[in-house]
Amino acid sequence: MTTPTDGSGQEGSGQEPSQNNSVQYGAEPSQYGTEAFPSPAPASSVPLAQAPRLQPGDVVRWRFRRHDFAAHGVDVVQPVRVVRHDERGLVVWLAGGTPVVHARLAGFESVNPHNVPDHVRFNPRRVDRVAVGGQWYGRGVLRLIPVGMPFSVWVFREASGTVNAHYVNLEGHHRLGSAVDGHAMGELYTSDHVLDLVIRPGQVPQLKDEDELAAAVKYGQWDADVAAAIRANASVALDQWEQGAWAFTEDWSGWQAPRSWETPGRECVDPHGSVEWHHGDH
Repeated sequence: MTTPTDGSGQEGSGQEPSQNNSVQYGAEPSQYGTEAFPSPAPASSVPLAQAPRLQPGDVVRWRFRRHDFAAHGVDVVQPVRVVRHDERGLVVWLAGGTPVVHARLAGFESVNPHNVPDHVRFNPRRVDRVAVGGQWYGRGVLRLIPVGMPFSVWVFREASGTVNAHYVNLEGHHRLGSAVDGHAMGELYTSDHVLDLVIRPGQVPQLKDEDELAAAVKYGQWDADVAAAIRANASVALDQWEQGAWAFTEDWSGWQAPRSWETPGRECVDPHGSVEWHHGDH
C-alpha cells in the first residue's frame, strides 16, 4: 500500500502495506500518548469521547490537517461511512473508488509524496499546498479509532475477508465537528505523523517510515521533541496491541458494507467544483 505520508496527502491504495524495521522498545509514554503538536482542528470541534454518537451509515469527512494548515488552508479529505460509534471509539469504512482530495505541493500535483525529494517535501518554507482530487484505490479499508488514542488502526483484508494486516497510522488526537455544508454528517479532524506500525498475524510488529520521520527533523519540518513524541506514541500503540485492546482483536473477517451504502460522490469533497482532479495517480 502506498499509505499515509506526511499529511501533505494521505495516499491510498488497496495494496498491502510494506514494512521495514522492528519496533524498538524505549520511551515510557503516558497511557494515551502525547500530542506531538497543537491540533489544527477548529476550536468548535470536540474530542471524540465528548462528541454526540454518530449513527451507522452516516457520512463523515475524515480530514488530515498538517501542522502548518493555517498557512495554506488545504487539508486531505476522505469521506467515510460510520460502522459503529460507542464508548470504545469510532469505526468507519472507506470504500474503494471513493473520491478523495489530496494536499499536494505546488509543482508536484501529480507526484506521490513518497517520490518528492525529502529536502523539498519536508522543507518548512514550502507551504504552497494545492487541493488535488483523486480516489481511494482497492477493496476499501476499515478504520478503528480507540477513544483518546494517538492513532487509528486500519484493517486490511484479503478478498476472502481474512485480515492480513493491522496498519497503525500514528495521528493527532481525533476531534469531531459539525459538517461545513450539507454533504456530510460531520467532520473528523486529525493529523498524520509520518511514522506507522505494521502488525501482521504471527509476525513481529514493524515500524514503517522511520527514514521519513528522520528526514522531517533533518530538513526542519519538525524538531527532535516532536519526533520523540511521535515515537513515544508508537510505543503506546504497541502497548495496546500487547494488551489485546479491542482495536487489534475484534474479528472483522466476516464484515461487509451494506449494499445500501452508496459511495460518496465528488460533491462531498469538492462542493464548489474548485478542486483539480487527476487520474491514474494515487
